[in-house]
Amino acid sequence: MDNICRFIPTRQTETELQIIHFVLECSCPVSDRPVLSPMWGVYLVRQGKGQLCTPCGDWMLETGTLFFTFPAKPYRIENLEGLEYYYITFLGSRAPALSERTGVSPAFPVCSTDFKLLSLWEDALQQARGETADLTAEGLLLYTLATLCRSSGEIDTRPQKNAILEIKAYVDGHYFEPGLTLREICELFSYSAKYVSAGFRRLTKISFREYVQNKRLEHAEGLMRSGFDTVREISFFSGYSDPLYFSKVFRKRYGMSPTDYLRRLREN
Repeated sequence: MDNICRFIPTRQTETELQIIHFVLECSCPVSDRPVLSPMWGVYLVRQGKGQLCTPCGDWMLETGTLFFTFPAKPYRIENLEGLEYYYITFLGSRAPALSERTGVSPAFPVCSTDFKLLSLWEDALQQARGETADLTAEGLLLYTLATLCRSSGEIDTRPQKNAILEIKAYVDGHYFEPGLTLREICELFSYSAKYVSAGFRRLTKISFREYVQNKRLEHAEGLMRSGFDTVREISFFSGYSDPLYFSKVFRKRYGMSPTDYLRRLREN
């Protein structure tokens, strides 16, 4: 069988959830270099065996396995035995919250599912045509995530605990963007800097700036361990527009420059 790819029509208006691709991958590409995508991805193994390799660990893939990839989080998919899989990629302001509700994360990106999902994905891919392709793919995506929520025992009809949790979820999904600042967050969520700063410190026990910087530096170290070896590239993908500033804060955190850290990784 050949690959099947549904190209979703481009929308000019902003949306909370935008489907980018809906694909059946029958010839898993071979690559030694990790993939770094700006999108979220949900994958369902159709048949065969493979392995998902990330900085957080390696996971076996087999028929019926559901797995996820995340923006700016490097990953590599190995085809061990006739691996074929469906996948949907998506963007939008709603994406981080959806990911958080399912309980999946870069540390736990793989889960088993009901085999009924396979027939649903196959039928949906056949029906996803023309101007309604995005609606078909979005409906399938939301249904798939809903099954994960039910299987994990999530029954929570309470309203959002507070605005700070929502802001933290947004930061967790966008910390790798160089333009992310406290001012941008305050404008986006219509709260004062004082309110956000105080609330963030109560929730995380550190300041907003420290939280973002920790996320970025941990991400940068993960990129280094995944094979990225250019300081400028690592700094950009970690949310730093200035490689010199990145080197300064990296040295303060790890006690050596990014170049020295990369050299030590190569030596080991």
